[in-house]
Amino acid sequence: MNQELFKDVVAPRNQLLWILLAIQSGFMNAGGLLACHQFVSHMTGYGSNVGVAFANRQYMGALEMAMAPLFFLAGAIFAGWLVDRRMIRSEAPRIEAGIIILAALNMFIYTGEFSGYLGTFGEPLVLQRDFLLLFVLCFACGLQNGLFTGVTQGKIRTTHLTGPITDIGLNLSRILTLDKNDPNRKRESTMNWLRVKIVGSFSLGSMIAALFFTKLSYEGFLVPCAISLFLVWYVRFLLNQYRAGHAATALAQHAAAHAASADAGRRNLEGASL
Repeated sequence: MNQELFKDVVAPRNQLLWILLAIQSGFMNAGGLLACHQFVSHMTGYGSNVGVAFANRQYMGALEMAMAPLFFLAGAIFAGWLVDRRMIRSEAPRIEAGIIILAALNMFIYTGEFSGYLGTFGEPLVLQRDFLLLFVLCFACGLQNGLFTGVTQGKIRTTHLTGPITDIGLNLSRILTLDKNDPNRKRESTMNWLRVKIVGSFSLGSMIAALFFTKLSYEGFLVPCAISLFLVWYVRFLLNQYRAGHAATALAQHAAAHAASADAGRRNLEGASL
């Protein structure tokens, strides 16, 4: 099944995928901050926003802030429908379809530059059109996080850094505890370096976004759109390689089994002739 391709999360071919996804997430998160003054790739702050709004009796504001995590949740549910549900049913996850939808969502935001349905880039988060942008970005980030969290069984998350940084800290304590010759120590070290790369890539994506959005407005969302389209090609390339290798292995095993069977038959005939 396709998910076997992503089982080895530290394989170089997969590390490139996680790094590009982290860059894309950092870019979209910074874009959300600059466009509508809210982060969109992690949801912790919204819980505080809702609580503060309720305390100040800003009930409509609390409702609006509560909608953002719900759209992130909707993206994750949709990702589960494309990945986890199909894996439970022993079907191939539809990762490429999910990435194509990510590209389409970023293209939708890009067209806001010409249509005006998203308002002016960077205006205060007040009007309905401003919240539309926020909700689309939250849905996209929930979708991306869900796609690869599902297919890697929770080992990889690329849209926020709280989990990876926590894992780095936990793994450091394990590394310092384990013997230098313990194979688990090397595995934990490799995973930690991967998480460091994800954290750095997320920050790199945010930096690139800040540079782009100082000169562009919604046009900047063409960057994550282009990354998503490249990832569609890259995932398909990896899947084709995996299938070709799997087919070659199966053919070699079949040939070996056939040769063993023929050899056994020849020996039986020789024994009968004696």
